[in-house]
Amino acid sequence: NVSCPYNQNHYMPENTLLWHLNKCPDRKKLAHVFAVCPYNAMHHVPKHMFEAHKRECKDRVEDYNDSKEYDYWDVQEQPKPSFRSSEQQSLPDSNAVYIPEPIHEPNYDAYKLDKMKKNLRKKLTEIKKLQEKVKQGYILNQEQEIKLNRRADLEIELNNLEMLS
Repeated sequence: NVSCPYNQNHYMPENTLLWHLNKCPDRKKLAHVFAVCPYNAMHHVPKHMFEAHKRECKDRVEDYNDSKEYDYWDVQEQPKPSFRSSEQQSLPDSNAVYIPEPIHEPNYDAYKLDKMKKNLRKKLTEIKKLQEKVKQGYILNQEQEIKLNRRADLEIELNNLEMLS
């Protein structure tokens, strides 16, 4: 467990410290006294000790240029694209047969879609009848209760099918 730099009475596991530092109610009162380490956001150090901490921080990288493997933002290090000249570009084969793609074919069977929508509407009508029976005091069996509980799912499914057509 570690303690909060803003209130020594706040103890927490180390993995929740960063969350606590953002939410700590004492932080607002003492924010002007502390500075946040540029190398580790969990290091909240009193301002009078901040310069010493920056020099001695265990998370500090000594020389950034020596430690980097590759800087993706450095344009100088990136390979230059190569373009073929117009003579090198090959022309399409004149003997090739061109078969045009169909302009538009729906990726669903409209007949099947209509049948599914009718089936869903029928089930929803049955559910509405069951709801009326419940209002009149009718006691449902287990199968009827399951149907009644599926109403929201069926309505969503029907709306999705409506959007397809």
